[in-house]
Amino acid sequence: MQKPRFRDGSQKQISIGTAPLISTPILVLDEENETIVAIQMLGVSQSVNANWAALMGGGKADYIHGVYVKLGGAKKHVKLQKLLPETGWKELWLLHKQASFNEMDAGEPFFYLLQQQEEDVPANFIGMLDKAISIPVRQPWAAYLFTEGLRTELIRPLDDYHCVGWVGYRVSHKGWETIITEGIAQGAITF
Repeated sequence: MQKPRFRDGSQKQISIGTAPLISTPILVLDEENETIVAIQMLGVSQSVNANWAALMGGGKADYIHGVYVKLGGAKKHVKLQKLLPETGWKELWLLHKQASFNEMDAGEPFFYLLQQQEEDVPANFIGMLDKAISIPVRQPWAAYLFTEGLRTELIRPLDDYHCVGWVGYRVSHKGWETIITEGIAQGAITF
């Protein structure tokens, strides 16, 4: 297994296997689960396609920025793509299904949040948490629940690999009942 080449700069570049270098301005990996949470690939269409094919090498594994990642095809990911006008470049996103409200499986023990760094609380946090746990949650509780989730490590930040303006989190499904019960008892959140 060959480690991909990458260069530092305002945007990271990677090459999976023997594919040509492409830009990856957004890259969020979950080292513990050895998976890609989100990757944005930009470049000449053929180069992006070659890297995509390398990522989809079902059953294989590779290194991305030094992180061991299992490449299991598109079973756990959603693919989004478009051609960029007047450039001949292609933009392709690979997004883990547990980071997508529409694709998330509430039966999994965790989900992912992606957040632009200027946001205090990820915009989709309450919606995804409400889908994941059996206790209904309300939007006004977002700041309290997010802060308590970080404090109790039910929400764990993921390394961002120097991506541009994005942060990722892995959120556990278990333990929220206690935080909500304590928040209501203390008056920090109300119905």
